Amino acid sequence: MSKKTVPIVNHDKLVELVKSHDRRASDIKSRLAPALKGLWKSRRPNKVISTEIDFEALRVSFPQFKEVINYIQLQANVSRKFNRPFKLSPILLLGDAGLGKTLFVSETAKLLKLPYFEMSLATVTAGFALSGTSLQWGEGSPGFIIKALAESKTANPIILIDEIDKAGGDTRYSVISSFYTLLEPHTASRFKDEAIPLELDASNVSWIATANESSTINRPILSRMKLFQIKQPLPTEMLGVIDSIYSMLLKHNSLESFLTASLEEEVKQHLAYLSPREVRLSLEEAMMKAFLDQRDRVCVDDLPSIKQEVQRVGFL
Repeated sequence: MSKKTVPIVNHDKLVELVKSHDRRASDIKSRLAPALKGLWKSRRPNKVISTEIDFEALRVSFPQFKEVINYIQLQANVSRKFNRPFKLSPILLLGDAGLGKTLFVSETAKLLKLPYFEMSLATVTAGFALSGTSLQWGEGSPGFIIKALAESKTANPIILIDEIDKAGGDTRYSVISSFYTLLEPHTASRFKDEAIPLELDASNVSWIATANESSTINRPILSRMKLFQIKQPLPTEMLGVIDSIYSMLLKHNSLESFLTASLEEEVKQHLAYLSPREVRLSLEEAMMKAFLDQRDRVCVDDLPSIKQEVQRVGFL
């Protein structure tokens, strides 16, 4: 990837702010120090994808995201062909729990070699978690957005806002309100954190949100996002998903030397009607059983009982 550097904050104003904080109490300075230190290198590479990226492995591992992958690949090709920094319009991945939406976004960021940050809104009750709290309050501190951009090695990271449909809390301190600014490039370029009141350029961020349903997301936010409906993969598509999950679990649990590199076909067929999350949970348990029994392969009897009825017509 080639690089074009851009300022994410005005360095002169940053210097002035740091000097003004020299007289602050030590506890306030300690709360601000990580973000200010991260912002000190105010110019960041705005990365251009300069080489062709092979998305085929991502398609096999995440067949339910085919349309999203096609869109991301298109933007990667545009970046490469026209020598433009990579940028996605805001995306909403809408679908049932357990389909691998969060994992898909993190794996996509790895493939693109872009910094990746995520925050779940399921447990966030006030907007200051995103946009910070004024130092006039006793525990005032920077929010997630400025911390992520301060830490990012590029001006155009991928930031995941997980479970945006579950954002709650007091309407006076709305969690969602920050996104009215952040999802529009012209206002995102002037984003301000309550604790560090400098204009921060967040206009190069690629925003991706996930949700189980859209009815609880207000329309102004929905109108700013490109929506992709994610569905359960077909059983035949799940075979590649299962292989990918098994390989990931082998590596994550350091079991490559103890278990075979691939699953037997019978095991995969028993898993093929589960969601990707259910496959991961089932395989984790089964792999540990095989390992503790000192066997080098997972068998069908290792799989936990499947409570739901599954249709096996034409497949098993």
